[in-house]
Amino acid sequence: LISSLNDRIRFWVSSENRDNLYTMYNDAYHWIAGTEVTEVQERARYLESKLNYNRKDMKEAREQLDNVVERLRNITSELERTGRGDVKAIHLRQLEYETIQEELRLNRTVQKAEYEERETFALLMNAVRESHETERNYNQRIKMISLIGAIVGPCVGYLFSARL
Repeated sequence: LISSLNDRIRFWVSSENRDNLYTMYNDAYHWIAGTEVTEVQERARYLESKLNYNRKDMKEAREQLDNVVERLRNITSELERTGRGDVKAIHLRQLEYETIQEELRLNRTVQKAEYEERETFALLMNAVRESHETERNYNQRIKMISLIGAIVGPCVGYLFSARL
């Protein structure tokens, strides 16, 4: 009995089967340990940080836009108080034009930031959903392994106690 067991161990540890054994061990480890759960959770955490970064960018763009709108209001009110023939009016018109151009540019920036935030939020929701599903599958696998172990363990114990 012991010699046949040693022969089986030598067979499994031989150089031809070492790679197969390592591959089987790795697959079983990943299947049991639930590494895909941690990978999916890390992806969700990454997307959450990306969403926070996008929200910060959008907030900054909105603040800049609000500042430009306020500056445009001030320029417009100054233009209303200044006469048309005044040299200052020409300068204010030019300043108003530049401010309007800046407002348009910032509007595009805000729209782009809002779009990126929506896209990142959608990706985050999908990642969270996938994470929950993966974790649920992992918990079901662990339950099945526990059930099989609870059934097979006593059977193996009985077989070995009956032989001795």
